[in-house]
Amino acid sequence: MTELQRVQFTDISLWYVAQPGRLVRLLQAVGQLSRESEVDRRRAVPTQRVFIGAGVLPKIRAWYAYRSRRALIAKGLSRLLPTCLAVSMMQFEYFAEPA
Repeated sequence: MTELQRVQFTDISLWYVAQPGRLVRLLQAVGQLSRESEVDRRRAVPTQRVFIGAGVLPKIRAWYAYRSRRALIAKGLSRLLPTCLAVSMMQFEYFAEPA
């Protein structure tokens, strides 16, 4: 995707979803993310932050709607606090531009 953007679509910005360091460390502590050094080395550091505000309500509905998220919710996130509360605290989406 990055190569296609560089070659054919140079006027379009490309952002990849990236998680802030605090969230990565929290998810690693509860067993939701791998602690492999190779993965950590390749993990992108956020360069952009977008406020989603009221968009958090559709985000909460999406977490409950998608089957792939249900396992994540049951596995670890809800052990700490209710899913809707955890997701509502994430008022920003983080992105990284490819280098």
